[in-house]
Amino acid sequence: MVAADHASRGAADPASWRTPVQVLADLAEPAVVVLASDPLQRVERLFDDDPGLRHVVLEAGDAFHLVDRLHLDHLRRERPWPGLRLHRRTLLSQVELPTSVVLPSTTPVDQAAATVLGRDATASLEAVVCVDDHGRPGVVPVRRLFESLSRTFARQSVLDPLTGLPNRLHLMNLLDRRAPSTPAALLYVDLDRFKDVNDSYGHGAGDAVLVEFAARMRRCCRSEDVVLRLGGDEFAVLVPTDVGDGALLALAGRVVAAAAAPFTVPLRGPDGAQTGEATVHVGASVGVTHRAAGRGEDALAAMLAEADAAMYLAKDQGRGTVRTFEEARRVAEAATDDRPSRHTIERRLREALDGSTSSRLHLVYQPIVDLTTGAVVELEALARWDDGVLGTVPPDRFVPVAEAGGLILELGRWALRAACVQAATWAAVGRVAPSVSVNVSPLQLVDPGFETDVIDALTAAGLPADRLVLEITEAAGVDDLPRTAAVLHSLRGRGIRVALDDFGAGRSSLTLLRELPLDTVKVDRSLVSASSGTVADALVLRLLVEVCHGLGLRVCMEGVEEEVEAVRLTGLGADTGQGWCFGRPAAGVGADATTGTLRALRPRPPHPEERGSDEFVVAVDREGRVVYVSTRAFDVLGFLPSDVVGRPFGDLVDEADRPVVTVAGRCVMGPAHAGGTVRMPHVDGARRWVSVRPAGGPERAPGMDAALLLRCRDVTTVVEAQHRLREAEETFRLVFDGAPTGMALSGLDGTIQRVNAAFATMLGREAHTLVGLRVEEITWPEDRAVDEVHLGQHREGKSPEAPVRKRYVGHDGRPVHVEVQVSLVASADGEPAAVVAHVHPAPSA
Repeated sequence: MVAADHASRGAADPASWRTPVQVLADLAEPAVVVLASDPLQRVERLFDDDPGLRHVVLEAGDAFHLVDRLHLDHLRRERPWPGLRLHRRTLLSQVELPTSVVLPSTTPVDQAAATVLGRDATASLEAVVCVDDHGRPGVVPVRRLFESLSRTFARQSVLDPLTGLPNRLHLMNLLDRRAPSTPAALLYVDLDRFKDVNDSYGHGAGDAVLVEFAARMRRCCRSEDVVLRLGGDEFAVLVPTDVGDGALLALAGRVVAAAAAPFTVPLRGPDGAQTGEATVHVGASVGVTHRAAGRGEDALAAMLAEADAAMYLAKDQGRGTVRTFEEARRVAEAATDDRPSRHTIERRLREALDGSTSSRLHLVYQPIVDLTTGAVVELEALARWDDGVLGTVPPDRFVPVAEAGGLILELGRWALRAACVQAATWAAVGRVAPSVSVNVSPLQLVDPGFETDVIDALTAAGLPADRLVLEITEAAGVDDLPRTAAVLHSLRGRGIRVALDDFGAGRSSLTLLRELPLDTVKVDRSLVSASSGTVADALVLRLLVEVCHGLGLRVCMEGVEEEVEAVRLTGLGADTGQGWCFGRPAAGVGADATTGTLRALRPRPPHPEERGSDEFVVAVDREGRVVYVSTRAFDVLGFLPSDVVGRPFGDLVDEADRPVVTVAGRCVMGPAHAGGTVRMPHVDGARRWVSVRPAGGPERAPGMDAALLLRCRDVTTVVEAQHRLREAEETFRLVFDGAPTGMALSGLDGTIQRVNAAFATMLGREAHTLVGLRVEEITWPEDRAVDEVHLGQHREGKSPEAPVRKRYVGHDGRPVHVEVQVSLVASADGEPAAVVAHVHPAPSA
């Protein structure tokens, strides 16, 4: 019999299922019950009398077994038991039956199906026995079980589990099933400022908004309208009938008003318990499209895209509004009509390069910062164009036109000259003046006059060659690697530095790092942001940094937007960083802006109450060197990853605990990698107790033989509490044992647990001979009744305030007169747990 005791517990806990799940009781058929003492003949008669009967249930004490018609036929015809041929007088208890699956009737259908599929059975299973709360069995055919499960899965596949609304798949099914000529309308709804709710109050609050908004949308719509959640904060309403434009816009207006009303969301603490409520405000932008009768199949397929386009127009025009697809189409057509032609851009750009007063090219500069000091070490020159006719033209518009129209060489020469002139004005204050970096097109690198253009720009500005950095893209190396390498070798021979820009954004290859003469690799934002995810992502970026450093290259991280990101990248070993965290591109950069420290990257370690987590992860190689540390280490110990990467893990551990962490040359904790608790120094000089456990087995890391991941957790509070407890116990022991008056500790049942020497001396006995005796055994017989009364009071939490006179039995059998003052010892929940008796000698009456 396969029993699943956990099934009933899971079914009884509604929190364990996101949506109601059908249980076995809903599918069960009444069972025909037979007993183990019944003959086989009775079962055969039951099957003969009812040809539709497939199963009966055998009850044997508290157990149930399924008796199957086909199995009995098989036993009679094919497998007589040795020494016992089956005949009509054979008892059911003598028949071997296949393993049955017996489950509580409250077991969910999907859990029952999993039990059936996971059983170790030697024969096919046609039914499951389910038992209700009264012990009555029923039968669920396996075929019916899986049919029900398939219907449940089909239903769940088209429902959103959070709101219970139909999902995008359901919408597409509805659209596909509708005839092309059937009129219909669609509203595409997107919540405004919803991300602010998640960021400010957590995803639990965001979920509460989504659930409440779904309910409001249902109330806004008619019964025949289909309200759907498409995903995230996007909803839709399918109006399946032909309604006028006025009614459709009125419906959309009601949806906007429903989203504009305040939402009350729960606030929860770190343990998930609700700590209060907050009122939040969002909004909704709605796009509307409709298909009139007679429109073709292509319009049916385009409805969702049309409504989406209208919704984005509503967002662009202020949010909290309704826009139709017709409006979106007119706006798109107008934008297309206003878009300048490529020929116009090329003509105006040529005029700008010729010095036209109505078209101005200029450079802006974005700082590149040393991540360990915050000092500006370089500024990247970025071209900008403001035209009197075209307005502001972004680089991704005019640079491709310049490359296609043959203007890129002239544009490149202008940028080089202007950047070198500007950089020559940057003075050094106490250190080397910052360099300037200029982007170079692949077309410039293949131009025979490019090297001359660079030298002329440096000479005309009077800028030292080592303060110019040329930034090339991956495409420059991939298109013609030998020629590119030759040009760059020549330039680097003159002292000019070279950086590979946007590494990781396209067809990145480590071959470029080896074959091209480079000084710096600038890592694209896509790789930088990915490293904030899993440990594996961070290890990949760390590996790239190590490869670059191994080749003698510096590493610059692009797109650094937040200080915490800068700290993390510093820990990974990056040299410099660039992004909005340090400054946006700006024109007119002067000496003051290029010589100061823009941002300190080592904030104060947080107070324990401010920490987001007490855990951090360390990866070590086979020699025990640290190759990766998560930035949570700063929260726990106050050090940056860059402080310890490359050092032995033992350096993080207090010297007295280091023998614990190294076994067979590997940095592990305790025998057989079992883990342990050690002291680690905090940067403030204190020591923290840290539990270190291997996070599973050794994990492969790119380029590493094997990395052992160690999960470290600050357990200082727990360890210190344990130390205080041990100290309190030691203090109690010293006070108790050394007290000059007699003391005895006993349980509420009167059993003596501990006595001191003074008490044992009063009775003329050894202390250890008294432990384990009951108080009544050493009490004078006439006093035992009063003692029992007092003990009963102690169990109720009461004790006499005045001393009690009583007699003990001495070692020689004579009474020992004493005065006893009792103190009660309470447990953690405040209930009486033990009795401490303070005993003083008293004169005999």
